[in-house]
Amino acid sequence: MSQTQEHGQTEAEQPGKPKPKRVLYPYGSASPERDDTITVLGALKVATATQIMRLVRPHLTDNKSIRNALLDLAKHGLVVSEGNTAGPRGRIGAPGRSGPAAQKLWRLTAAGLDYADQILEEGVDGGLARGVARGGAKHAMAVNETVTAFVRGGTLPGTAAGICGIGAFRTETHLPIASGSKAAVRVDAVLRAPAAGVPVLMIEVDRGTESPERVAEKLARYDQYFARPVYDGKRHNAMIGEVEKLHWRTLFPPTGRPGTPPVALVFTGAGRTALAGRMNRVLNLTAEHWQHSFLDFHTGPGSVPLLLAMLDDLTAHGPKGPVWHRAGGHMPLRGLVQALDDTRE
Repeated sequence: MSQTQEHGQTEAEQPGKPKPKRVLYPYGSASPERDDTITVLGALKVATATQIMRLVRPHLTDNKSIRNALLDLAKHGLVVSEGNTAGPRGRIGAPGRSGPAAQKLWRLTAAGLDYADQILEEGVDGGLARGVARGGAKHAMAVNETVTAFVRGGTLPGTAAGICGIGAFRTETHLPIASGSKAAVRVDAVLRAPAAGVPVLMIEVDRGTESPERVAEKLARYDQYFARPVYDGKRHNAMIGEVEKLHWRTLFPPTGRPGTPPVALVFTGAGRTALAGRMNRVLNLTAEHWQHSFLDFHTGPGSVPLLLAMLDDLTAHGPKGPVWHRAGGHMPLRGLVQALDDTRE
């Protein structure tokens, strides 16, 4: 029995006595909705009720049951809303505000994080995302849309379904480049979906708010992290030559492909022409980090398999659709596994 179910019943009624006045879950949410809501927030850190609904109740057209679950969870101190998608300059229902209607943003509390850590099979990465919602969480919303495309598949008629459930994702994973160092990679989202042919995939979402040079710097940090060795207890004796002694292999499974775990860059925030130019610029700036990624014998720097896609294409066609460009490859856009394998079919 789940924790939310165990504590989610009304007080027992007794014959001849009036109905109890106190209801533990006054908004009437069901235990599955509450647990699924906690699961999504454990994976994504911050989300709207509609995003949660699309991930765990995609057949619904109204998010009322998820909103009720969030309100009941908030009553018990497991979730909290600190802002909305309009950011500090907008309010829900504000007259004259342009664009889509703003939605409340929700995150876990410390108690909610502890509970999510229990119900997610591999626990929770990252922290509580305190304060993120106050600014509208624009980056987190783009990451959520990317995750949704992987889970639900394409929105166009006839496109393939998604490749995993929300439990396959962790966001804001921290990968220190060296022991005790502040230098690290903070991964937007890590996907582990071995049944779909993707044992591990690092996903970064670029909204165009940073220069291409800054994006390239992040791939350089990945290259550094993937080369990080595991020490045998003696600082001077780093076992660099043994592949099994690389730090990433203590956290992630073998990919079954040449190179290190792959990195997928998903671009959004501009028109197609501007995004294409930005993607080409990033490719040129990062060539030294992916140029050896096709070589079986090379495991050192320069062996990061790099994929690129536009978020609009990923949303429309899903991860199995022809949306991925493989850095260094000379084939047309392909599905995810084909791009990772560098094959047409």
